[in-house]
Amino acid sequence: MSYLDLTEAASGHGHNHTKRRRASPLLDGPDATFVRTIVLAFGLAFVVLLGVGISLCAIYLSQSRLRVKTIAEYDFLVSLNKVRQTITEEQSAQRGYIITGDKLYLSKYDANTDALPEQIAHLDKILPSQNRYLFDRLSHDIYSTQAGLNNTETTIRNSGVTKDEELTLLNSGEASVNLLKESIDKISIQHKHYVLLLSRQRDKLFGTLLVLVSVLILIVFLLCGGAAILVVRKRSARLEIERLRAAQNALLVAQRNEFSQANDRLELAAKRFEALFQSIPVVCIYTDVDGGIMEWNQASERMFGWTRDEALRLTIFETVVPPANVPEARRSLAAVVSGKSMSGAQLACLTKEGHQIDMMAYLIPMLGDDGETIGTLTAMVDITQRKAIERLKSEFVSTVSHELRSPLTSISGALGLICNGATGTLSDEASRLCQIANKNTDRLVRLINDILDVERIDSGHLAFSFVECNVADLARVAIEKERALADASSVSVFLSVGPPDLKVLADSDRIVQAMQNLISNAVKFSPAGCEVTVSVQQADSMVTVSVEDCGSGIPVEFRPRLFDRFAQADGGNTRQRGGSGLGLSICKSIVELHGGTIWFEPCKVGTRFSFQLPLEEDGKVSHHESVSRISGATAVQSKEAL
Repeated sequence: MSYLDLTEAASGHGHNHTKRRRASPLLDGPDATFVRTIVLAFGLAFVVLLGVGISLCAIYLSQSRLRVKTIAEYDFLVSLNKVRQTITEEQSAQRGYIITGDKLYLSKYDANTDALPEQIAHLDKILPSQNRYLFDRLSHDIYSTQAGLNNTETTIRNSGVTKDEELTLLNSGEASVNLLKESIDKISIQHKHYVLLLSRQRDKLFGTLLVLVSVLILIVFLLCGGAAILVVRKRSARLEIERLRAAQNALLVAQRNEFSQANDRLELAAKRFEALFQSIPVVCIYTDVDGGIMEWNQASERMFGWTRDEALRLTIFETVVPPANVPEARRSLAAVVSGKSMSGAQLACLTKEGHQIDMMAYLIPMLGDDGETIGTLTAMVDITQRKAIERLKSEFVSTVSHELRSPLTSISGALGLICNGATGTLSDEASRLCQIANKNTDRLVRLINDILDVERIDSGHLAFSFVECNVADLARVAIEKERALADASSVSVFLSVGPPDLKVLADSDRIVQAMQNLISNAVKFSPAGCEVTVSVQQADSMVTVSVEDCGSGIPVEFRPRLFDRFAQADGGNTRQRGGSGLGLSICKSIVELHGGTIWFEPCKVGTRFSFQLPLEEDGKVSHHESVSRISGATAVQSKEAL
């Protein structure tokens, strides 16, 4: 699936997700809790409103019943007071008639007497049923009192009586009326208390009603506020969803463009890599973990004769590995698959026609996203010509050793004898020419010896004879051997020794050779009249030998190549002073083959070259006896502060 397909799938998923959210924008988002709270609040508010409504109905009914009872009680009290007032007026009219004899009072008495039955009937009508016994007693008392008044009035009206008898009858009627009034007053007080109780109940119900109405208003206000907030939040949510949808669409478009561009870049990079892989002049073969060929470039086709289509159907063991080397090749492939790289392995490979080619191979494990090896990349370089050159070099070195070194040694010896007058006295000009010839012959001998040493180091045939050596004594020998050169250059060489008995297990001749190379370089590059200091010091379990000159120093750009072969900072100047550019390289190899290190340090004036060797441990065999005879061409451990 391409990046574009992935983008479209992601875009479709995003649209579906948007549709799902569009169905209920408030129930699936950051406001879901708020919406659920609002819905729950509305539900609770509905229940509370229902309860408040029921309570209001109950209070209203109770209020209505209390109102009816209160009105009935007030009506009863008013009617009872009318009865009391009628009896009082009836008694007053009777008293007025008895006292004054005025007939007008009798008309008032008769009017009240006629009104009283109506009033009693009204009381009977409005009196509550639970007070029926009380009314029966009251009615009996009223009628008894009325009968007494009527008898008194009839007696006075129909038969004459004395004033005293009238007063007695009057007082007797007044007493009975007063008793009736007291009964009526007691009944009135009881009903007034009952009316007061009803009023209090009505007030209590009214207060409850006010509270419920307040709660109802508050709930309505909260519901309205919640509804308003819900509407606002819903609108905000809708706007936010629209904004997020727009941002999501923009992001999807940007991602689609980015994926498309990335896909284009990947395709371009793949094409470039394929072109580079195919056009690179080095043999490159990509295999899986079992050796099956996955890629085969054009250099492989030219080198081995197999076309790409042919090679992709085979394994590397069927194409380039000789049958006799297949087991070893499988072991090497297994080691690379386990995560180990292989560099500089020299292999014998076969072409499609069966010709053998010498190759130098570099095997690199290719890792997947999970860190596991998924294949190997093998790069190979044809070293057939290089091996031929090495054979020529070996033959040349052998020729130099046997055909040049011996004659030059004889020539040097003969010139030395001639210069020393063994054949007779020479003229000044002949003596000068003879010395020049002898000097150049010695220079050629040293050059040949250096070349032979380099070849022995490369081939691992440089012989060492390890013995216990005093480093200070070796330094004195090296200084004495270079004394003539120092005197000729007007340079003084001094030796500075720390502990006098610093001993190492080494090949004394090779260590002296290394010291001579450093001292001769210091003398050559120091101006006349200067001093070269050779020091031997102890540093923990190592002995340090240093040679410090007072020359012009080493150019910064030349320092990384200082220990390379044939390296010279100033070729012309060096040729004037003599030297092949092999001395420091030989020194480095000799020191490293002794288990030591060599470096250089710029000084305020000149340069200091130093090397370290392990001190000999008493009673123990030095590790140098097991040192492999390999080339010293390794990285220099330089302590230089560039």
